[in-house]
Amino acid sequence: MSEEFGSFLNRLRPLSHHVNNELKETLFNNEAYKDNRSSFLEKSIVSWSNSYIKYLLLLVLLCLTISANTYCWVSYIPANIEIKKDSSLLGVLLTSQITIVGLIYPLVISLVSILFQDKAGKKVIFSLYQKYSGFMFAGLSGLSLAIILTFSLIFNANLTNKLSFILNITLTFWFIFNLFLTVWFFIKTLSILDENKKDEFIFRFVTNEVCKTDLKQRIRSVYLKGLFQYKLLSNSNDDVLTVSSGLIFDKYDKEINYVAGKYKDLLNVSLWKINLAIWLQSNILKKSIDVNNIKSSKCKFHVCIPEFTSGDKDVILVKYSGFNINILVSFLIKNSVRYQKKSNKTDIGLSSALEVFTSPIYTTLNNNDENQFVESLDRLARYHIQLSEVLSFQNLDGKYDNWLLLNEGAWGFSYFANFMRAYYTVLK
Repeated sequence: MSEEFGSFLNRLRPLSHHVNNELKETLFNNEAYKDNRSSFLEKSIVSWSNSYIKYLLLLVLLCLTISANTYCWVSYIPANIEIKKDSSLLGVLLTSQITIVGLIYPLVISLVSILFQDKAGKKVIFSLYQKYSGFMFAGLSGLSLAIILTFSLIFNANLTNKLSFILNITLTFWFIFNLFLTVWFFIKTLSILDENKKDEFIFRFVTNEVCKTDLKQRIRSVYLKGLFQYKLLSNSNDDVLTVSSGLIFDKYDKEINYVAGKYKDLLNVSLWKINLAIWLQSNILKKSIDVNNIKSSKCKFHVCIPEFTSGDKDVILVKYSGFNINILVSFLIKNSVRYQKKSNKTDIGLSSALEVFTSPIYTTLNNNDENQFVESLDRLARYHIQLSEVLSFQNLDGKYDNWLLLNEGAWGFSYFANFMRAYYTVLK
């Protein structure tokens, strides 16, 4: 009874719940993963880098809150303390901020780009540098502050002493925050230039960013191709309506389209709506077969929700044949999916991140450098062992398993197979 109830609940929950639950029970419970998690500050910086516009607006909101609080507390300043307008502070802040944004950031970022231009795995390294140094958010925040400081200097003379004091306090706070981001930027820049610290950062980047993103995509892909196999979708009237998902083996003459938009990723699927649609359509067909003697073997229903859209903004969610779809069923299916713009987080997978450790081996072979070759092999072996420890877990049968063995779709290779292919190429 409890299993049946659990299966019923699974059909009501969204697809994202099942994907996140897989990671929660495996990856997030792994001790090796917990040992390599980013600190609160690092996670915050990475979040600011991934959604810099969102957090810039929140920063502006925080500054407005500080202004409002300062306005309330300024009345408690003793009467013998005189508040005067002072534009010199704003001028110092503006000069400093323009120097940081217009001179320091471009020079340092250009230097790092040049140093890593011929480095192996430069795409992974620069993506890591962009996320962990936070220069995108820091630069945008600094540029915004410089613009506000420019207008503040112009209009400061027209403000009252009280408002000018509040403005100085708020913008000074913003500048101190940007100064903190600049210090963090320099610390991470020096760390990424150190070979030993760079390997540590790459592994933590792969563990905290790439693993979650890449595994979510693959687990979601597996679920989408086996919605009925994993009992996320069900049909109680198999004798009336033949349902399927994943690979298409039959021909279908009709389909349900959905306008998702160009170049978007699947965000979530409301499984209860599709389950309700299947139940409703199968019961309608059951009555039609009893009344009109329609052949049930011709009634086929195939769920084929795509994981992303390309240049065509229309996607096919369902293909069917042998019957006319009910309007309510079509409405439920079209409203069961949500797509969003492609994520800015990372476009690097576990397999592509391996390039950072395999490419130096080719370089050392070309240079005939035996010591560097042995060191590069040790770095590769260390990375593989650490990654396999992070991705290991116990399955439902109590046996040890590993996410490295997860295939990319029905015809794709596993992470482990891609790793072996890369190692074989090195050995050749």
